[in-house]
Amino acid sequence: MELRIVDEIREILHSRLSLDSLLQQYHRLEEQARDETCAKLLAEIYYLISLEHLRLGNYKESITAANESIVLYEHLNIQTYDQAAPILFKYVPDLMHEDVVRKNIFGQIPPSFLR
Repeated sequence: MELRIVDEIREILHSRLSLDSLLQQYHRLEEQARDETCAKLLAEIYYLISLEHLRLGNYKESITAANESIVLYEHLNIQTYDQAAPILFKYVPDLMHEDVVRKNIFGQIPPSFLR
């Protein structure tokens, strides 16, 4: 995520585009980074909601929130440790991605609720 943005910024800086074109590309990259950060934060929030429902025994709601988190993480396509570093690091595991959600949530839900 962040590495791709850095690469694109380097490419922009080494191009011979006009200042207006450079500013347009910069704003596009800035928006992309903000969108990815928001998606990551939302995925972590859904994970925490899922954990709380799990703690309360609300398995259906836990599954729903976990699935929302998984969809967001799959869209982010996390591939590196830096990308997996959480925003809400005080409340979630050290690395966050869709498989962590699957393991930590679905691994604790009784099998009868997973059918």
